[in-house]
Amino acid sequence: MSCPMLEMEAGWDMVVVAGGGAKLGEAYVLIHVYVSTLSLYAASIPLVALILWFARKKHKQRTQRRFFNKNGGEILKRMNINTFTELQLKKITNNYNNPIGSGAFGKVFMGTTNENRRVAVKCSMMKGENPWHGHDHELASELAIQFWISHRNLVRLIGCCLETDVPMLVYEYVSNGSLYNVLHCGSIEPHALPLPARLDIAIGSAKALAYMHSHGGHNPIIHGDVKTGNILLGDNLTPKVSDFGTSKLASIAKRTRNSVIGDLSYTDPTYMKTGRFTEKSDVYSFGVVLLELITRKKAKYDGNNSLPIDFVKSCKEDGNGRAMYDRDILSDENVLSHRYMECLDRIAALAVRCLKEDVDDRPTMAEVVEELKLAMLSACGGPSSNASENHIEEASKACMLMSMSLRQGLRQRVSSPGSASLTPRPDSLVNRNKHLSIDLPKSRRARLTRCHNLASTPGLR
Repeated sequence: MSCPMLEMEAGWDMVVVAGGGAKLGEAYVLIHVYVSTLSLYAASIPLVALILWFARKKHKQRTQRRFFNKNGGEILKRMNINTFTELQLKKITNNYNNPIGSGAFGKVFMGTTNENRRVAVKCSMMKGENPWHGHDHELASELAIQFWISHRNLVRLIGCCLETDVPMLVYEYVSNGSLYNVLHCGSIEPHALPLPARLDIAIGSAKALAYMHSHGGHNPIIHGDVKTGNILLGDNLTPKVSDFGTSKLASIAKRTRNSVIGDLSYTDPTYMKTGRFTEKSDVYSFGVVLLELITRKKAKYDGNNSLPIDFVKSCKEDGNGRAMYDRDILSDENVLSHRYMECLDRIAALAVRCLKEDVDDRPTMAEVVEELKLAMLSACGGPSSNASENHIEEASKACMLMSMSLRQGLRQRVSSPGSASLTPRPDSLVNRNKHLSIDLPKSRRARLTRCHNLASTPGLR
């Protein structure tokens, strides 16, 4: 006989079990759906990321190709001009991790190529509207000129990257910074920059500008931003004029903006009136550079306190600008001081001619080169005319040897009060200055001996 209660409980248990199984089944289905959905979602994330990456890459490639064509890439490619990809420049500059300067064009980064060659990469900071819109062929032409022009006193353009809105330019790296830093920022001691060295810098820079002006036929190459900051110094303080291309590129970009290109301290007043650069605009700016070299004063633009204005005023009032000369050139008991003063007067007169308001009264850069050569000869006691290039070079080296030896003798005299003479024997000059790698033959030794004899004259001490 069965027990009703037991049957009821058993039935109840069965009902409960049956009901619980239905709910668990629904839960299992939901969990399965959720897990499947999450699995599909998780699996789709890399796929979506890959699709997005591929789309971005394609977009970047299309953008780079558009920039390449816009910047005259096909034209430059046919001219066999070196081009770098944006990725290559990132690698060369270590992701732009070593900035070495900045200017109107943008920032400059040092880098190293796969051939272990150091380069300077200029990246434009221009934002917004393409500054060269409508000037694509002019831009390509300017880059081509920069690439093919070659002079030992010009910073060489190695190549460019055209995959950005504004081309990035790759130049040779110049190791000793700018003339501005040497003159005004203490990167070299004053006594380490004697007058012959300053003249060498001036002559080399003037040669570079004269070379530019003589190329291009009816359309000479004009720098447009000549200043001490754009004259870089390489090994042995060899001058190299830089930024002659970027100043032209900037002028193209700003042509419709009525903007002044370059540093106002060096800007030709005629350009301020006409808005047009000429070769004589470079001559004016170089005149300011000459004044910086002989005065070691900055060409800062501050009302009527600018160097060119003050120097010209001093010349009118005193007949010369001697009160503004750098005394370090003459203050070390240098027995060549009388010649140096004549040389400084000659350079000052040339600088004032370069600063003439009437452009027709200014010399050409070729004439500036010849005047500076004669100034070098006057400083070194050589003939004042009909001198060959080799004679000028020999005279300048002899003069620098004498100057350096006199300075060395002065330092020895200060450290050793019992020293007998300030002036060393000429035969010892080569041995004392082996780092200059100069081996004087008899003819040059004779000239140096003559220079030594003049320096030893009692009346000149």
